[in-house]
Amino acid sequence: MTFHQETVEELHRRNYDGGLDLALAENRTLTIDLQERVQAMLPQTMQSLNVGFAAGLITYLRENGELRPVRKTDPFRTDSQEVRRMLSTATRLGYWFATINPERIGSLLRIRL
Repeated sequence: MTFHQETVEELHRRNYDGGLDLALAENRTLTIDLQERVQAMLPQTMQSLNVGFAAGLITYLRENGELRPVRKTDPFRTDSQEVRRMLSTATRLGYWFATINPERIGSLLRIRL
């Protein structure tokens, strides 16, 4: 979703509480072809997770099935407005995905989890 310009433009400035619901209510086109985009990015996603584990950037908590970051460096900084918007969107998506149950996320985004 952070590689989809329309989604980034719609989400990067949203409030954390209720922002996803409001954005999707205002712009239902955000979920068009999302399932296909998610599936198309699966190889890159899995490769990125493998690199993250190998580099010690993320860890898996077996007891509750969570992935957690292992911060060893300062957060990524950039002068690029486009990249800052993508990072802001990723932060918001992470918050929403952590605070909304998976079934509701699937329903909101019209994807199969």
